[in-house]
Amino acid sequence: MRSERAVLLRVSVFILVENLLTFDETVNFEPADNCLSNRFHPAPTAPAPTQVSNLTRRSPSKQQPGTPTSKEIAQLLAQGNARHRAGDLQGAEACYRRALALNQHHPDALHLLGIVAIQTHRPQDAVTLIRRAISAAPSKPEYQLNLGLALHASGQSKPALTCFRKVLKEMPSPPAEAYLGLAQSLLDLQQFPQAESCIQEGLRRHPDRVVLQQLLGDTLKRAGRLDEAEQRYRQVLQQQPEHPPTLLNLANLL
Repeated sequence: MRSERAVLLRVSVFILVENLLTFDETVNFEPADNCLSNRFHPAPTAPAPTQVSNLTRRSPSKQQPGTPTSKEIAQLLAQGNARHRAGDLQGAEACYRRALALNQHHPDALHLLGIVAIQTHRPQDAVTLIRRAISAAPSKPEYQLNLGLALHASGQSKPALTCFRKVLKEMPSPPAEAYLGLAQSLLDLQQFPQAESCIQEGLRRHPDRVVLQQLLGDTLKRAGRLDEAEQRYRQVLQQQPEHPPTLLNLANLL
């Protein structure tokens, strides 16, 4: 049971980083590669000054676009994004904090700091930061998704459920991470039928996401349906023969 939980948490971290650093609507993130080995490589692209200005205009500070401060924030976020992309989390965090010092309600700065907090194993800090980002920009469902992922990473499965369900309800084309996060939270609560239904729906929308298929195998295994779990694991390995979590779970199953 402990090993399954550890594998599930590792998968959650993989998905979290892939989503937070590539989610298309946050600050012009690039699309993600489905390969697990590439999930730590993409990082946020620099937000255009107009985007930052628009976000700032919606913040409680009432900052007007085009002011010197808004341009400086855009520059700092761009510098932070470049460092983030290069893997310099400490440098990225410093830039984001300097941007936040200029506008303490800036949603992108708060959200990106939340991403860094997750990557540096501070999920509770991420929860606080992303909640502040949501307060500043409540209409962004991707913030809700990332809050759910941060809550799940901090062991708060029940509140995470609310975030993931909100994303699935409000987004016309929810990303695979919303289904994964919801299913993982349901598994934490031992709600196996609901988790299976969630994953199956995710697979209908994202049939090529191997990690969804692997998580379905995990769900079947934990529900005691071992033959079905083995079949699902072998299907995953047909697509990715060296998929580490699946290899480990299949070995434990046999």
